[in-house]
Amino acid sequence: MLKVKELSVHEFIIEKVIDYLAGLGFKEIFANLPGFPQPEKIASRNKRMSFIPDIVAERQGETYLFAVETGDLYIDGPAARKWQEFYSYAGQNNMIFHIVVPRGMLKKVDALLTKLGITAVVHQVVQ
Repeated sequence: MLKVKELSVHEFIIEKVIDYLAGLGFKEIFANLPGFPQPEKIASRNKRMSFIPDIVAERQGETYLFAVETGDLYIDGPAARKWQEFYSYAGQNNMIFHIVVPRGMLKKVDALLTKLGITAVVHQVVQ
């Protein structure tokens, strides 16, 4: 595992989520971090772009797809495009889509999800 002082905020939150999932008994955890098995790339619907989920975790026959967001959120920004693709992919593959954000971003996330017309389980993490 990486040392905390070497991690960006984004990576630190991914590590916290992984630790939490492992504590819940998740055995199959794929993460977009060095030292972990990597999640598969997800091609956009138009095949022009691809996105890698931050975490994909499996337990008891259910698969969870996680996006960790720490940056700006706006309707035509990269987070919005990524969420739309993850939401679509999760729906097509019987996955549960989760978004994890630092404390204080919940209202922005909810507003953007509403504008995009997508649903996700949203979690706040204290840094």
